[in-house]
Amino acid sequence: MPSYTQFDNDTRFQGAHQHRDVISQVMRLCLSLDVTPVFAPPREHGFQNAIENLNGRWQTKVWSRFHHESLPALCNCSARFMAATRARRVARLDAAPARRAIPAAWQ
Repeated sequence: MPSYTQFDNDTRFQGAHQHRDVISQVMRLCLSLDVTPVFAPPREHGFQNAIENLNGRWQTKVWSRFHHESLPALCNCSARFMAATRARRVARLDAAPARRAIPAAWQ
């Protein structure tokens, strides 16, 4: 598990806005595992650039480039793309801090 995780401001991650004292199930899960949820500031584009860049490249290189005969074919193409992406980032990933395991007693 990471020490923090990054979300956008969708209500799936934040929780409904009609009740100020209610947080989402995603936030409760993170907090129960001692993972800090971090949210993008409203109208802040820089915070989400990395994931939006990956999404755009995936759509260009996987979704738009090929005709997929089936869902398994799409998944196979996506897996090849993600493996190549990870291979290009191996040095950065190797330098990242070690992740914690989910506690055995956690429910």
